[in-house]
Amino acid sequence: MVVNQEHDHAPDSTPSADEAAQNKGDQAARAWRGYLLPILLAVVLAAILVSRLNPRRHDAAGKTDGRFAVSETGESIGLEIDFGDGAFRRYFPIPWKDGITVADAMKLVRQHRHGVQFRYEGEGEKAMLVRIEEVQNQGGDEGARNWVYEVNGKRATVSFAVYRLAASDTVLWKFTFYDYNGSDAPAVGE
Repeated sequence: MVVNQEHDHAPDSTPSADEAAQNKGDQAARAWRGYLLPILLAVVLAAILVSRLNPRRHDAAGKTDGRFAVSETGESIGLEIDFGDGAFRRYFPIPWKDGITVADAMKLVRQHRHGVQFRYEGEGEKAMLVRIEEVQNQGGDEGARNWVYEVNGKRATVSFAVYRLAASDTVLWKFTFYDYNGSDAPAVGE
């Protein structure tokens, strides 16, 4: 009978220089692992914050990247366009400031990367919008459609160049039939 005897040896209590270096490296790696996630989160949050501080970026044509600058008051307005054929555009939020007119809002939207092109004739109280994109007013004949605007659901009766908007107003431009003699909607701006 052969008995295999193992000798109990006390483990060497002093690690070699290589083992000591590896242990220190492992300890450092474990320490960093505990801080890695918070550091990564801080970097991501900082990047988001920096991008929000400068929300208005322009492409080569001078158009914004799709966001309007935040107003000083934090208040905004909206602009909608109904082309009368099922096509519709909406621009929210447009920064509001005291004294902004519908024409001013249209000019801000024109600068948007997906902005709208428009043309008007006249100035001040006599300014009249005559075209949005390629859709032009058809004149005053019976059955003709023209660009008409409403603010908060009420048809305006003054030029878009002088109508001053309040914070949270929504402007809706509609290419529609306009009854010059009647009142198909309550009028505002008089």
